[in-house]
Amino acid sequence: MEQIDKVLPMGRYPVDLDTEPEKRYDELFQKQEIQDLIPTLRQGVKDMMSVIPEEVRPLLVKLLAELDQCLPQPFAGEMRGIARCTGIDLGEIVGLNLGYDLSTFCTSIVAQDSKGTIWHGRNMDLVKEFAKTSEFLRSTAIMIDFQSKGQTLYTSTTYLGYVGAPTGQSPDKFTVSVNLRREYNSIGQQVYKTIKDLTRRKVNSVH
Repeated sequence: MEQIDKVLPMGRYPVDLDTEPEKRYDELFQKQEIQDLIPTLRQGVKDMMSVIPEEVRPLLVKLLAELDQCLPQPFAGEMRGIARCTGIDLGEIVGLNLGYDLSTFCTSIVAQDSKGTIWHGRNMDLVKEFAKTSEFLRSTAIMIDFQSKGQTLYTSTTYLGYVGAPTGQSPDKFTVSVNLRREYNSIGQQVYKTIKDLTRRKVNSVH
């Protein structure tokens, strides 16, 4: 598996958790360098959706937009705000966020060195076999300092358009990361079940 070894600089930005979820990312998306990444984000969503048969794609996007109503706050509100800021369909933003929970990429390790220091590391599995996805993630990777009352509560290495913290650390407290999964995890299973239920409900409503 050939790795992509080019290193790109990663921006670091604050996000105010005291702001209501639907407006929480407004300041971030007003920055010019983030505005410049919106076409990349839009293309990444398009590439992601291209694996779905074209004839069912509009229905899936509509279902994913309805799935937003089933997601807990603040994530649902944050996704609606990101959709508004980027002009990308809400269903596509929901799909972008759920895609990682339904995939099996990236690996984390926890190790202890000879001095007793604990190290928590995570790779991004950027490989040439998945060139489009790897280039998209590499280009949109950012660091976010989630703050309240001017203090950073935790920092996340994430991707533009994603909510939550796939990788994060709270200063002098703990670190977290989403690790590789060989099967659907419990979140993925619930997402899959919810999409099936929404599909059944939508089909039944037209009969």
